[in-house]
Amino acid sequence: MMPIQMLLMAKRASTALDTQTVVAGSVGTTPNRTRGFTLGGVGTCTDGTSALYGEATINGIYHDEATNSLIFEVAGVRANSGWTTMTIKNGATVVATVTRASATFTSPSYSRWTWAGVANPWTNGQSRTVEFT
Repeated sequence: MMPIQMLLMAKRASTALDTQTVVAGSVGTTPNRTRGFTLGGVGTCTDGTSALYGEATINGIYHDEATNSLIFEVAGVRANSGWTTMTIKNGATVVATVTRASATFTSPSYSRWTWAGVANPWTNGQSRTVEFT
């Protein structure tokens, strides 16, 4: 491999602003199931704080089956800025990529990004890497 190619690969690998590892859990039954991680006891998230928002607690990264939506939620009122994409990977395989700009953003006493019409990227008990760039 040429040195410039190695440098470009290293640069791409270091572009993540935050990376979380989620071991997916599940609660509820079809059609009202939640899969992924929620602070309320579904799945696990390491380290569970958002480097995007001053190490604020991540309330959830999950799929809501009832609305067929992917949701990212952080504690506190945060700006809808600072990152571009959220990518969920199973090893090297990308299972979902969404953009912040395409989300519905709400921020009452927490901050939530919701993507409608996104297929469930989680499998119960399996680990996924979530990268924010």
